[in-house]
Amino acid sequence: MTAASSLVALVLVFLLMLMHALIAERDRGEELRQANQKLKESAAQIETLAMSRERSRIARDIHDSLGHALSGLNIQLEGALKLWDVDPEQAKCFVTQAKTMGSTALGEARQAVATLRETDEARKDLRGEISLLCRRFEETTGIV
Repeated sequence: MTAASSLVALVLVFLLMLMHALIAERDRGEELRQANQKLKESAAQIETLAMSRERSRIARDIHDSLGHALSGLNIQLEGALKLWDVDPEQAKCFVTQAKTMGSTALGEARQAVATLRETDEARKDLRGEISLLCRRFEETTGIV
């Protein structure tokens, strides 16, 4: 074999190795892109699941607190109806308590619905969260 043919063979081997390395690098890049896409999809699924669980928790809270308040309200109104002719003052007291319970239940329902409506940006913003809590406190208690 001559030096020229040896050089050509060496160049061909080098080119084959270079091509193999480039193909392998491209394949690794594609695998990385696919893994990154799967990671993004998993993160989106986790976020959706977390939001769903939070909404379910809030729905349970609404159901529990509103159900309790409405049951108490109903009992107060039944008592007022039974005492209406016999003891009007006691009946008035029951109606007043029922009104207070209704207002409290309405405030709790509004607060729960407002929580459901919050955007992700508002949840991440500490100042916005503090401001929201202060507004809710003022609405619920009347205290500035």
